[in-house]
Amino acid sequence: MTMMLKSIKKNRKPKAWLFPHAIEREYVGYLRGVARNINTMVNQKFVEIRPHFKANIRQDSFSDTLERWLIELLQAVLIFVDEKEITQFVRGYIHQTANFNGKQFHKVLKSVYSVDVFTTEPWLDDALKIAEWENIRLIKSLPTQTLEKLRSRFTQAVRGGWRWESVVDDVKSILNTNEKRATLIARDQIGKLNSHLTKLRQQNIGVKSYIWRGMLDERERAHHVDREGKQFDWDNPPDDGHPGEPILCRCYAEAVFPEFEDLGRDDAEPIDPISTIKTGKMNLDELFDNSLSGGGNKSFSNFGSVGPALVTLAKESIGLDISGWQHSIDESSIRHILKQHGNEKAENKRGQRAVTKADILMLPQIVSSFDSIDYTGTSDAGSETFLLRKEIGDEIFCVQEVRKRHKKIAVKTMWIRKKKKP
Repeated sequence: MTMMLKSIKKNRKPKAWLFPHAIEREYVGYLRGVARNINTMVNQKFVEIRPHFKANIRQDSFSDTLERWLIELLQAVLIFVDEKEITQFVRGYIHQTANFNGKQFHKVLKSVYSVDVFTTEPWLDDALKIAEWENIRLIKSLPTQTLEKLRSRFTQAVRGGWRWESVVDDVKSILNTNEKRATLIARDQIGKLNSHLTKLRQQNIGVKSYIWRGMLDERERAHHVDREGKQFDWDNPPDDGHPGEPILCRCYAEAVFPEFEDLGRDDAEPIDPISTIKTGKMNLDELFDNSLSGGGNKSFSNFGSVGPALVTLAKESIGLDISGWQHSIDESSIRHILKQHGNEKAENKRGQRAVTKADILMLPQIVSSFDSIDYTGTSDAGSETFLLRKEIGDEIFCVQEVRKRHKKIAVKTMWIRKKKKP
C-alpha cells in the first residue's frame, strides 16, 4: 500500500545535528605536524644566521645576507607543504567531513519525517573542491608567513640594536605561534565546511530558515548565546554570518523543516554552492581569496600607479600617454594565472615554478621596481601589451600587462622562471 504524502507528518523536535569532532582532532594533529616540521627546519638553520647577526657589519650588508638565508630556508621548508602530498590529506579530511555531515543530515530528516528521504546533490563536488582549494592555500601560507615574520623581526633587531638572546626569544615566540595557527586553521576549516554543507543541504530540500543553536558554555560568544533559540532566514544572515561561519564558531542551524509534501519543491530557489561573492574594488589579499570562490570578473584590485619607465615606453611604442594610470588585476586574471601556471609539476617541466598567492601579493613590488620592460605587441583583442621582469633571488618573475579602459594597465598573466646556472 502506497503511503500518501499528506499522511507523513513532521515530528516537532529534530535530533541534534552533531559536529565532526573526531575528524577535527585528526586534522588538527596533521596540521600541527606540518607546523612542527617547519619549526624544526627553522631551528636547524637558525644557527647559520647567528655569526652574521653578531658581527658588527653594516645593516645593508646584513640585509643581503638575511635575504639569501631566508630564500634558502624557504626552499628547505616548502617540502613540508608540497601540494601533491597535502592535497591527498586535505581531500581525505574534506570528504570525511562531507560524509559525516551527510549522515547527520539524513539522521535528522528521519527524526522529523520518520521515513528515509533521498536527495540529489549536483552541487556537492564544486562545494568540496572550493573547500579543498581554500585549505591548501591556508596550509601553504604557513611557511611563507613564518618567514615574513622572521624577516620583520630580524630587521627590527638590527635597527634596534637587539642582543642575540632577545632575537632567540622572539623567534621561539614566532614558532610557538606557528603551531597555534595550524590548530586554528584545522578547527576553523572543518567547522566552516560542516556548517556550509549544512546550509546547502537544508536549502536543497526547501528549508528557508533555521533556529540558532549553540554549545551554551563559557567559550561561546556572548552575542551567540543571545541568539539561542531565535529564528533566522538563510538569505538574511546575522551580522557575523550564519552558525559556524565566524572563526571557530561551534554553533549550528536547526532547520525549520517544511511539510513533507513541500520538500524539494520545484519553486524552491536554486542552490549556489558558493557563498555570496563580493564584487568591486578590494585589496590583493582579499581579491585572491575571492577569485577562488567566484566565476566572474567584477572584483578587482588597483595596486600602484604606473611609473615613469612604463610611461616613457608607452609613449615611444604606441604613442599613448598613460601618466596617472593604475596597475590593476581582476579575479578572472588570477584564475587564469593559477590555471596556466599554478601546477607545480607542469611548471617544473618548463623550467619554471608554480605561481602561488604569495607571488600574486608581490605584484606591487614587481611593477614598482622591475629590472626590465618590453613592449610585446597587441593581444588577441587588439590591446597593447607590456612584459615586466624582476629578479628575486634565483628566480625571474615575469608579468605581462595589457592596456585596458578606465586608465588601467591590467595584469594579463604571470609566470616565474628559474635563473639558468652559470
